[in-house]
Amino acid sequence: MAMNMGPLRVAAAASFARVQPTGTVRSIVTLASRVGHLHCTCCCCSSRSSPLPSKGIWSRTRRFATEPSAGVRAAKVPHQALLSVEGRDAIKLLQGLVTNDVRRLEAGGDALYCAFLNPQGRMIATAFLHLIAPDHVLVDTDARTAESLLAFIKRFKVRSKVKLSDVSHEYSVWALWGAGSEEVIEQLKGDGSGIVVLSRDGRTPEMGHRLLAKAEAQLPAAITGLASSTNTQQDAYTVHRTLQGIPEGPLEILPNQSLPLEASLDYAGGVDFRKGCYVGQELTARTHHTGVVRKRVVPVSLYSLGQAPQPPAALAYDEPSAQQHLQPDSGADVRSVPAAASSSSAASEAPARPARGRSAGKYLSGIGNVGLALLRLEQVARWTEPGIEGAADTDGLLIRTKVGDEDVGMRPWIPSWWPKAESEGRGKPAVGVGEHGVPE
Repeated sequence: MAMNMGPLRVAAAASFARVQPTGTVRSIVTLASRVGHLHCTCCCCSSRSSPLPSKGIWSRTRRFATEPSAGVRAAKVPHQALLSVEGRDAIKLLQGLVTNDVRRLEAGGDALYCAFLNPQGRMIATAFLHLIAPDHVLVDTDARTAESLLAFIKRFKVRSKVKLSDVSHEYSVWALWGAGSEEVIEQLKGDGSGIVVLSRDGRTPEMGHRLLAKAEAQLPAAITGLASSTNTQQDAYTVHRTLQGIPEGPLEILPNQSLPLEASLDYAGGVDFRKGCYVGQELTARTHHTGVVRKRVVPVSLYSLGQAPQPPAALAYDEPSAQQHLQPDSGADVRSVPAAASSSSAASEAPARPARGRSAGKYLSGIGNVGLALLRLEQVARWTEPGIEGAADTDGLLIRTKVGDEDVGMRPWIPSWWPKAESEGRGKPAVGVGEHGVPE
């Protein structure tokens, strides 16, 4: 029996059992674009036990620790674009281009979080897929990478019966989250004029809901009232996802550089390791099955390294922030130094020149006193509060970066929605998760 898989036609046995490898993903992509079909024989296809994984596939590995929310919030999502993929081959085309299983989309159901990868396995952009009709999918992605993403999809369209277009001007994207948001959602279901899509944002338990509305529509009072009470809507959403440890946009998902597992797409339900072949799959699958993810994007608190540094006791945003001057440049080098060296320097009468330390990763982006950084998990686990008693006798680390000529301290946090480390490797961080996301 034959089964279509994106732009590749995959032949499988009636039992959907094992198949044998024939080549690399790069050769698959090249042949698919020229010929339009190929027998898929990658290692992932051979290992899947079912052609269609259950919707609860992530619930077996993710452990959620629900955190308290500060009331219901609504905000227009900044920098969003919508690409339309319409036609009888829409699902088949996207199935071969994204990291998640597009066949799980249902009209009126939740959106599907995923990423588009280049043939080398690096991310072009992340996106939500919304099925608004049986043969019509809206790709909800960042506007700053939308043009390159649309060009990428067109490369693989070949003779597929689809129409591609940018419809960003026709829609607006909103986010709704916080305690009590479920009641607002129920109101919108009864009075949702102008709302095209009302979907749960399943990246973390606290991300809330995502709404797509017609640009010219009069939104219900349940949304406009909440939005008007939010001083700066874009900042509100940015702070919300930053505290959750969710990267978005080209400053945090570096085009053609970032890896999906380093951005924790596997933890956020954005990767399906059973779906079969897609562009850029080989590196992602190999890392998951045989490798160790040594770096991941984590939320960080920024603090001044003065005479008596006071790192924050909890991950929280200062509003209004009096510490905007602490924000490093995007891509700033983050380094770690032994806590013992810092303690010795503080104890000496003459100030010593600070050690340069080891590279811990890169700062990505942030707002106020919080941000996101791509850091080595081994060094995150060894973070030590400056000035603690006995620091000189431990192997703890201080993590810092520079803003101009000033050293700025950085306290990393493990998001509470990450799964606990059950073993070394297989994409799991070698870091325990304590209460409120503090590394154990």
